[in-house]
Amino acid sequence: MVSLMDATGLDLIWMNIDFPLPLQEKQSPFPLLETLNKYNPEVRILISLKQATVYTLRNIFQKINPHGILELVDCDQKTINAALKALIQQEVFYSKSILLLLHTFLQTFESLDNADFAILHELDKGTAVTALPQKVLLSHSTILTRRTNLKILFKLEGKTDSHLVQEAKRLGYI
Repeated sequence: MVSLMDATGLDLIWMNIDFPLPLQEKQSPFPLLETLNKYNPEVRILISLKQATVYTLRNIFQKINPHGILELVDCDQKTINAALKALIQQEVFYSKSILLLLHTFLQTFESLDNADFAILHELDKGTAVTALPQKVLLSHSTILTRRTNLKILFKLEGKTDSHLVQEAKRLGYI
């Protein structure tokens, strides 16, 4: 793959990370993009995806840090043209929905960390609280404390985990 990238002289890669790739089961496109960043850091990366959340944006920025992100619901001809023009001019581009999520993320940057997002994500997947320590790699008591703090942050004291997940989804965190 590296020799192909060197031989083709890529300037821009646009990848829809929701598009099924012929990869092994449960493998994501992130390793491919991480390798691209490592060997060709000058290549501009544009990612498109559907139903972006703060959680997915955190993962994308931590693993790839692309030059542009498009939410598929925002993709009309004008937005696509603006994104490509910005990337060609060595600028960054985020579609409207992504900018709104980034705003949400920045508002809670100091309040929520990776473990909190992982707990919300696992609860959303239906993982039982008793199984969370194996998924999140925190003690059961730490998870319970964090879950309580999340409920306080979202103003859901005394409510169920399903209320927490619903509110986190409504606000775009998961």
